[in-house]
Amino acid sequence: MKTVVAFDLDDTLFKEVDFLESSYRCIARQLSNKYRRLNYHDCLDKMFHSDNAFDSIIDYLSQYVTDHDETVAWCIETYRTHIPDISLSTDTTTLLEALQLKHTDMAIITDGRINTQTNKIHALRLTRFVPEERIFISDAIGFDKTHPQAFTLLMNQYTDNTGFCYIGDNPAKDFYWPNRMGWKTFCLMDNTGRNVHRQDINLPDLYHPQHKINNLSEILLQI
Repeated sequence: MKTVVAFDLDDTLFKEVDFLESSYRCIARQLSNKYRRLNYHDCLDKMFHSDNAFDSIIDYLSQYVTDHDETVAWCIETYRTHIPDISLSTDTTTLLEALQLKHTDMAIITDGRINTQTNKIHALRLTRFVPEERIFISDAIGFDKTHPQAFTLLMNQYTDNTGFCYIGDNPAKDFYWPNRMGWKTFCLMDNTGRNVHRQDINLPDLYHPQHKINNLSEILLQI
């Protein structure tokens, strides 16, 4: 039986914090280029070492430039729309290449804004492995992963003689519907403490993955 392997994006195919840090570099670069009084590395330091990076950088800017136009809202917009400087890990690339060599169909089901998620996908060059018709972004289809729509849309591309698995990281929304639909589900465990969403949350059984993995390469042995 054919098996389709679908992935979450953030904190599964790459670490979402890398995208956040990329936005810090973009903001620091824009501010230091525009205002000569600001130093790029000082701007980065302010954001990396504060509880609220965007408030901190705007406060820092205001110390040197009283009539600037930048706001926290501008920082958030830059975060959402910048072209990220991110890349796939060696382990992730190795897995995707191995699945491709096995002629395994792959998909991406991710929550988020169209522009933000598309920029990530293009920066990671994921369309080398996943065609556009098998990429489902919640903002584009009108439903997030708490609704079955994205999973149903993918299943509708195949015949009944097809199995599906989903690899994600967030028990609050990644596994409920795939579990109900008879998919195999895998949770990539956060062994570095860098994930955005906690995984140790108390939820009913259907929210939990059927399998927990420490490395994406383990998928090859279980599908």
